[in-house]
Amino acid sequence: MFVGMFLTLLILKTVITEVSSKLCQQPHFQVTYCRNEKVFKVKIQSKEYVFGTYVMRILEYFKGNTSGLRVWDQSYIHVKTKSFLDNVVKSTFIIFGDAEYGIFVTDDCYGEYPWLGLTLFQKDAFFAFYESGCDCVSEIPGYDNSNFCIWHYAFYEKKKDNCTVLGYESYRECKLKRLAPQN
Repeated sequence: MFVGMFLTLLILKTVITEVSSKLCQQPHFQVTYCRNEKVFKVKIQSKEYVFGTYVMRILEYFKGNTSGLRVWDQSYIHVKTKSFLDNVVKSTFIIFGDAEYGIFVTDDCYGEYPWLGLTLFQKDAFFAFYESGCDCVSEIPGYDNSNFCIWHYAFYEKKKDNCTVLGYESYRECKLKRLAPQN
């Protein structure tokens, strides 16, 4: 009986994970940045099951501040996520969301992302570039193989009422490699 219940729960968790992954298609990081009030780089310190939140230490502020959050020791906050991060204590993440009743609540889809999974360009863009194109995020295409370079090495910026795609040398190199004939 216990084995049957365990298998049922395991299948149910797999189905829920599959359905939610299809409902939540990760947007370009600039879109996620622009639609959230707070964007922080954090390190997960522990899981507190009493509140159903993680204790995270804020390492950097990319957007927003701690107003509306209960903060202790100047940089520790409670974070409620939609993901299961139980095996990543001491890992560093970028989190997107806002304050609700003193707790940071992440964005519904991809409200947290491993810091090590970002390209160097994406890490720099949180500081310098994403804010400048928030009026342009509706023009950012959904992800597919044809716009790989935009997703990983570029951002949109508004100049004189026009939205343009900009990127570092790595963006140009990516485009050239993808346009080169494959042998």
